[in-house]
Amino acid sequence: MNTTMRIELDTRHMPEGAPIVVACSGGGDSMALLHLVVREAARKGWEVSVAHFDHGIRTDSAEDADFVARRSGELGVPVVTERVAVPSARRGGESLEAAARRLRYGFLRRVMRQRGQGARVVTGHTADDQAETVALRLERKAGLRGLRGILPRRRDGIVRPLLRVRRRDLRAWLEREGIAWREDPTNRDLSIPRNLWRRRIEGLSEQMQGNLMGACDVLTTASRRLYPHLSGLAGWWAAREPSRALMPGEFLLESPRGCGHFSGLDHALLDAALKAAGADPRTVSRRLRRVLVQRLRPAAPASRQGGLYRAASGIWVESITEGLLFSTRADPHWDRGGGPVTSFPLGRALRETVGIDLPRGGRLTGSPLPPREGTREGIPGEPDGTSRVVVDASELPDVLRIRYPEGGDRMVPFGMQGRRRLKDLMREAGVPRLRRGRLPVMVSGREILWLGGVRASEASRADPASDRLVVLEFRMDGSRGGGYRDG
Repeated sequence: MNTTMRIELDTRHMPEGAPIVVACSGGGDSMALLHLVVREAARKGWEVSVAHFDHGIRTDSAEDADFVARRSGELGVPVVTERVAVPSARRGGESLEAAARRLRYGFLRRVMRQRGQGARVVTGHTADDQAETVALRLERKAGLRGLRGILPRRRDGIVRPLLRVRRRDLRAWLEREGIAWREDPTNRDLSIPRNLWRRRIEGLSEQMQGNLMGACDVLTTASRRLYPHLSGLAGWWAAREPSRALMPGEFLLESPRGCGHFSGLDHALLDAALKAAGADPRTVSRRLRRVLVQRLRPAAPASRQGGLYRAASGIWVESITEGLLFSTRADPHWDRGGGPVTSFPLGRALRETVGIDLPRGGRLTGSPLPPREGTREGIPGEPDGTSRVVVDASELPDVLRIRYPEGGDRMVPFGMQGRRRLKDLMREAGVPRLRRGRLPVMVSGREILWLGGVRASEASRADPASDRLVVLEFRMDGSRGGGYRDG
């Protein structure tokens, strides 16, 4: 081992004269980083400070904070410390490691903002950390986004200037310089996946370790260069006009077909769709990402269709035949009732075209239809009554009530006998669950005349010879037909 080697920082993302915040845990990597930054500070004009996050996981974590404060004081560097009891701050389903990482980076970003414009936070991640990260992500079947590994610079201003330096070389440098550091005993806990991979890598020969670090550097560099192009392709695909009409607040990510489909694109597509729907892809759990990517693939069996997932606050995702349907205005518990009610001026629609925007999206229009004596041919609504239906205003009140489906709603479908649940009719018509509470129900008294976009009822049957026929049409997005069948 060459103990006289010189350790150099990668300062490409650390502007001269910038405030530099060193994230220091007291361990060997971060202590080496602190001393290296301080030694370069005068030449680069950096304003150096230290940020220490006391995670409260170990009983002796306060000793780490004291150690960092003392060493920083000896170097004349100010310290900001925050203590959070991570075990009690975990979110539902979040691992202890994930919670500690989330809280630590939140603390570091706050400190960076306090230091002013142009500030950077530097962390002590090494080439060994990169190899462990790549191994973990390969094990978890990550796409191209994940294979970028630990980024040299994140968009939030966090920089990793030691990412191509080996951990063993940092330890040798510390020993040569007589710099003390703390050892975290949890690094020996093999129940933590990263520690297990660390042990496996350390068990390789020196040559194999070197080859692995080099291969990881090539892989992550290539992935970082390719991913923006792939992300652009995914954004273009996600922004295409979908084959199915959408309601306000909906976004359909259609499954890619043919040669354009491969694993890396799945994750890029999912990221593009989450952003389009208003969700931050970084906040979506790995488990949910795996499920959504699997359901996005065109080869997914039919049994995998129909899943409903909460991607973020107010954002739901449903797996449908075409791909993934995102909705920001849907209530999955649509059948509880109590939704908004509006009215439609049927009498006025006998004289002129009338249109109203519905409370939960879509538009309902009505217009007069001349009588068709002696034939019923061509009257919309009789074959299936999906996006268009004809009603006889002479048999109905001048104002019709429009509400939304409720649990227990039933009607006699046009051309059939016996009442059917609206829930069953929507399921048979392939209506996504996220949309079932957004389809209008036209009511006259206690009779349901029409479930907009799905089916007319026998109660809407019109006499083709009547001179008071009105054509009603429901359009989901105001421009395209909203039926689930050819209406």
